[in-house]
Amino acid sequence: MTVYTQERIENELATFCGNLLFPNTILPAEFQDGRTGYVAGETLVAKCNDRDRLESDHVIEKREKASRVELYREQLESGNVLTDANPTFDYLQK
Repeated sequence: MTVYTQERIENELATFCGNLLFPNTILPAEFQDGRTGYVAGETLVAKCNDRDRLESDHVIEKREKASRVELYREQLESGNVLTDANPTFDYLQK
């Protein structure tokens, strides 16, 4: 199966699920909608994705920032930093 086919199947499935309506009576309390007697499949998928997300955006951003800070620290320690006094990256010339 090609990537295009896989993406198309996922899009068709998402469209299909988004058009389904599920009654509150068959859903767990955390997925029920108090305003109406049903929940759209699209909403259920979004709620499941939020629940299944292991890390919050904040945690992911903090981890990425820490890795960038570590790279910058290593650059500073090795002296390969772009400054006005050193306008070239020595490590690119290796």
